[in-house]
Amino acid sequence: MDRLAKYLNSIRDERPIKLISFYNYIDSLDLARPRQTGDIEARLVKGADYLVMFINPVLLNQLEKLALTANKSRVELSLQNNSHTTRVDGSFLLVRKGLSNPYVVIIDKDGSYDSPCEIYEDVLIIENRQNFIEAAKTVSFLELNTDFSLKQGTHVIYGEGNVIANSLHKNYLSQYQTIYLCLDFDLGGLTIADNLMHLLHKHHFIFLVPSDILSRLEQVVRRAPASDIDAIIKLGAKNPKLLPYAKIMKETQKVLEQESYLHGY
Repeated sequence: MDRLAKYLNSIRDERPIKLISFYNYIDSLDLARPRQTGDIEARLVKGADYLVMFINPVLLNQLEKLALTANKSRVELSLQNNSHTTRVDGSFLLVRKGLSNPYVVIIDKDGSYDSPCEIYEDVLIIENRQNFIEAAKTVSFLELNTDFSLKQGTHVIYGEGNVIANSLHKNYLSQYQTIYLCLDFDLGGLTIADNLMHLLHKHHFIFLVPSDILSRLEQVVRRAPASDIDAIIKLGAKNPKLLPYAKIMKETQKVLEQESYLHGY
């Protein structure tokens, strides 16, 4: 609600505001008592700028309550049904021990965690939900088409896109020695890998790519957006570990979703 607070501060200080923009913003707030004709009186200053002279007290009271939620705690924000606008005080990870049913690792706001299982040397991070749900099929594909092998005790974690790179996960993930990444072969996947490598810069990462990636890309009909390819080139240039994959995407102008591993060959 910082924007609302700026509007109200300008009005209190008798500074002009863009009145129509203010109206549109108020109307987007879904107030219990919506703005009505005559609630606000203003004098034209110049162009779209108006000096607000009066606001209906009932409307003003609602706006001031919302404005006060800016920079408040999650508890205070929840009192105005607005807790979703601030970060959650913690996180969680879904973890499989091998291919067993997943359990939940709860992580608090300081990165401390409670895990029901002992940490092992290797971990496989799967970005896509469907691939994590069908973990057995995903792992079977990886063992046939990459250098990955599911050792006894290896953990499998659901990455949930870039959520896995949340700094709250650092303490938990840092206990693994080798981190295998099963990600989309595209800008999003490279971005997740890059973020994790920066978060855990001393760890050994293996970006899993099918040995026949070129033939798989040949089967893809549509080219990747030029803007994505440009971003991929820049990312590869700044991260040597990801450069080989960025080069393939640049040369082919194509990308591949990991969910394709569950289908075809």
